Amino acid sequence: MTFMTIEYDSNGEITMTSACTIDPDGKIARENAKRKADEARAAHNKNEKDDLRKERRRG
Repeated sequence: MTFMTIEYDSNGEITMTSACTIDPDGKIARENAKRKADEARAAHNKNEKDDLRKERRRG
């Protein structure tokens, strides 16, 4: 997290909080997209391997 704001009311109670991450060059977004694509590829490959095993058992 690179930015956070907290506001208090007159009784000292927290009334609002906000936080954000600044990603001006898109590095975080690219890393997240790559990670998700790698996870999807791994899941797809696992499903293909499982399907081949099932076919071998049947045939």
